[in-house]
Amino acid sequence: MELQQSFIYHSNMLAMMIFSFSGVLAIQTKKNDLIGVIILGTITAIGGGTLRDILLDRQVFWLYDTNYLLIPIIGSIIIFYMPPFFRRIENIIDYLDGIGLALFVSSVSSSLSQEGYSPSVVITMGIITGVFGGMIRDIIMNREPIILGRTFYITPAFLGAASCAILQPRIGSTWAIVISFLLISILRSLAIKYRWYLPNFLVQKD
Repeated sequence: MELQQSFIYHSNMLAMMIFSFSGVLAIQTKKNDLIGVIILGTITAIGGGTLRDILLDRQVFWLYDTNYLLIPIIGSIIIFYMPPFFRRIENIIDYLDGIGLALFVSSVSSSLSQEGYSPSVVITMGIITGVFGGMIRDIIMNREPIILGRTFYITPAFLGAASCAILQPRIGSTWAIVISFLLISILRSLAIKYRWYLPNFLVQKD
């Protein structure tokens, strides 16, 4: 159990770092200074988990473990000083965001499943943790949040969280996390590569 908890903890830390990367890269054209970059990178990393803990009526995770604040701050600073050629790699933001999404959703879904929450709560909170940090960042930057567009984004998160909630009682947390992570990251990568989009909801005008 201690090994599993350690694995989940370090998966969350890695997700924090990656989400801070993608959060900063997503705003690079706005010419923010270092403080603005740190704030937005950190919001991207901790926003979803903060909302999750508030909804579950428990202590917000970064209040008792400051590593959850330190990691995205460091990640934001790294990207701020990263050579420009790295920041211009095609689709680097989307791929990093997909990996962060997969790490967050899989590890959080597994952790909540271990705590005895129902599958519906596990799935809902897994999705919230994975997508709402970026949504808050986009609202602050006056951009359309990715989950409100046609991008094939929230569907992989849902499928990954659902697979973890269903499989964990049967095959254990380690394999459930691995399968959930692979499912989300592969689906998201394929969506980026082949430009998968969901159909529009069209309203016909008279």
